[in-house]
Amino acid sequence: MYEQENQGGEVNDVDYIKKALIKTIDGYAHFTLNDQAIASLDIVPKLKPDGLPDTSSMSLSRSSTTIFSVLNKCRTQPGQRLLAFWLQNPLMSKKHIDERQDIVEYFMSNSEIRATCYDDYLRKIPDLLRIACRIARERCSIRDLVKIYHASKSASTLFTTFNHISSTSDQEAPKAVVDLFKWMNQSSYHLKDFEKLLEDSLMLDKLDENNDYLLRPQANDDIAKITEELNSLVRRARDEMVTVANDVGVEPDKGVKLEIDATKGFDMRVTRQNEQLVRNNSEYIQASQIKKDGYRFTTRVLSRLSDKYVGTKAEYASIAKDVYHDIISRAVMYDDQVLELCMSYTVLDVFVALAVAADTNNYARPLILDSEAGKIEMERLRHPCVENQPDIENYVPNDIMLSKYDKKFFIVTGPNMGGKSTYIKSIAAAVIMALCGSSIPAEDGKISIIDHVYTRIGAGDRQAEGISTFMEEMLEMQNILAKATENSLVIIDELGRGTSTFDGFGLAWAITKHLASQIKCYGVFATHFHELTEMENEIPSVGNLHVKAYCQDDKLSLLYNVDRGVCDESYGINVARYTKFPQHVIEMATEKLKQFEEVPGFESKKELKNFVQDCVRELLTKN
Repeated sequence: MYEQENQGGEVNDVDYIKKALIKTIDGYAHFTLNDQAIASLDIVPKLKPDGLPDTSSMSLSRSSTTIFSVLNKCRTQPGQRLLAFWLQNPLMSKKHIDERQDIVEYFMSNSEIRATCYDDYLRKIPDLLRIACRIARERCSIRDLVKIYHASKSASTLFTTFNHISSTSDQEAPKAVVDLFKWMNQSSYHLKDFEKLLEDSLMLDKLDENNDYLLRPQANDDIAKITEELNSLVRRARDEMVTVANDVGVEPDKGVKLEIDATKGFDMRVTRQNEQLVRNNSEYIQASQIKKDGYRFTTRVLSRLSDKYVGTKAEYASIAKDVYHDIISRAVMYDDQVLELCMSYTVLDVFVALAVAADTNNYARPLILDSEAGKIEMERLRHPCVENQPDIENYVPNDIMLSKYDKKFFIVTGPNMGGKSTYIKSIAAAVIMALCGSSIPAEDGKISIIDHVYTRIGAGDRQAEGISTFMEEMLEMQNILAKATENSLVIIDELGRGTSTFDGFGLAWAITKHLASQIKCYGVFATHFHELTEMENEIPSVGNLHVKAYCQDDKLSLLYNVDRGVCDESYGINVARYTKFPQHVIEMATEKLKQFEEVPGFESKKELKNFVQDCVRELLTKN
């Protein structure tokens, strides 16, 4: 399933890792988010080439405000890579999404198996994907092989634990969950010969003075002979240490200790407190400079034993090098099986992480519908990143109902800072999370399969390429108009601000009309062009939403509720006052606003607004 091709050259780490991640969606219908959507919706932080978050260049605010960071409860580095990859590649298959959500829901509701996986097994797993890559490149170490050995043993044990917990639980595990644990166990089974190779060759529970795994004497006749000689030297060195301890009147292994080094041999150490017991005795020779941890010394007998030990140890290392190389050469033949084990752990890690995040943040499982159902509905929806900010105490949730049988495209108006951007981004974020198999930050949801998420959010230029802010907007919208379909979700946060008001409004109207009436995609458009709200009267699938605000005595209160209908005011000056603009600037702006509103022939601002809207409606409907 996860075999890696190595034709025409050496395996590249990054390519190897990417291929392994891609295999997790191989054969699954999916779409890949473009860079604009990933950045504007804060899907994942900047990633290193191997797929891990680039924490070195990540600002604190950026690292804590991505969907990845909210969901990333992964215990392993391969799990983090796979979670980021899945978030960038939502699925389009109801069957496969349901399978993922079955697994997440099972781990959410079964705290015992979730805690067992999360705390007892996954937290001990190293970066198996990197190790698998080194094995494929035949550049692994004995330590790498031992890590795979323990991971394989743990996979088998975890499968047994899962079966025991399942047999005593009232909740029957879904087929997808059973298959996941069977996959892990099968991966471990395929490594039984690998495990036997290491068990027959290494003392897996014993390390030498350099923390290297010792070879079993029976693995090689020369190793057996040298091992016996080394053990004999160590016994004789210990005998000498006991003799010295008795001579100076301290307890062996406490008052005086034998220290062994592969390159320096033997010496003894007493504490600084007992230093004078040996320091002035001609039988004892200072071995090194005095250090904080004690006084090191040797004897003539121990010195001769030490020289023999160093020579014998060098001979052992020379022979062991060939034996280690032989073990590695035989072990790398299991590279495909090792990768299979790695990916079974990785997938499990992501599912457990999604369950932990869902349980922590009170997410709900959405109902996934076929694309023909034509609806995106969520009740009491929250933005996953915003609600987790430390300064947010009472997040105000809102509903969204997009339907091809009613309103499929909404225009959202309201004051700046009122929550329009957060609201429209939360819709896209929840849809992407759902299609990845995650639960969503809402009380309930019904989400039809879509084929892409497109965004036009934020204002920026590309000076090095000679592209202005307005040109950037137009290029992004051109891409959306060319690629969006009736099953796409389009999120627009302001449009046409980089040119004159009339040009901007004309483009916004034409683009909105094309998206709603020609492409017929799901859409949410936050705008300050209040005249766009008239489109509801022209196109049945277009509706209006507004963010509520309350203003009394020039004091603005932002309510963050989203409701049907149009916002009557822009509240621009009120927002400026809310952000503590200098008073003289506020007064000047207020006076200028009054001058613009005093139009001859109209008794009130409302009368003028109605006249303008009638004119716009008449002109545009003719076209």
